[in-house]
Amino acid sequence: MTCLDNISAGKMFQRLDPRTRLGAAVWLALCFALVRRPAGLGAAMLCGFGLILAARLDIRQLGRRLLPINLFMLFVLGTLPWAWPGTPLLRVGPLQYTREGLIAAGRLAVRGNAILLVMFALVATLPVTDLVRALAAMRVPPALVVIFTLMVRYVEVIHHREYARLRRTMRVRCFQPGMNLHTYRSLGYMVGMLMVRSFCRAERVLEAMKCRGFSGRLPLAVSGGPGVGDIAFAAAAGAAGAAILAGGI
Repeated sequence: MTCLDNISAGKMFQRLDPRTRLGAAVWLALCFALVRRPAGLGAAMLCGFGLILAARLDIRQLGRRLLPINLFMLFVLGTLPWAWPGTPLLRVGPLQYTREGLIAAGRLAVRGNAILLVMFALVATLPVTDLVRALAAMRVPPALVVIFTLMVRYVEVIHHREYARLRRTMRVRCFQPGMNLHTYRSLGYMVGMLMVRSFCRAERVLEAMKCRGFSGRLPLAVSGGPGVGDIAFAAAAGAAGAAILAGGI
């Protein structure tokens, strides 16, 4: 099972060590986040698209995954310039839609999409077990590794069992959502009950893990060292990130 269902990388990335892919993704994301110039932003997008093509991901499926974040970016483009000082492009009473705010929102949108493309290509296509081993090998605190592992394991359980059960219970009682106080109160009760049931399930899972000798650290198999392909890919990613960063700040 990969971090995102129904997404898998091509053979080129499957041969790479998970630590190499995770480290390259983090490095490129940091470089893209610091880029400000249009040329650097364009290079970041090209790098992200290049990794997507190399990973041979389904473009349609990728577009569906990117749609929610881009809808949010449209919201940012429509609201951030109103609160940003600068040269006004549009005035509505005391409010002004500024050129500098529009540029800042555009940079944010491009950065976000470029970073997401890198994460989809290098991290989202990793099997969960490989990603957990990579996190542990990169000295991520054991508590965070355990939290991430259990989150990936049980988020679907909470959604498909506990949440679905509560929704069915509300439908059996003829609940009809609407814009009224009764709906808000009912949804609040449902969220509270979902949190209570999640907490109870977490306690049961912890007791079961302790019965099996859990001591706060997951036993993970040790993988071998990086190969020649890993070194070459890491060098290429490091050089690309440094070049984009040098030309884009």
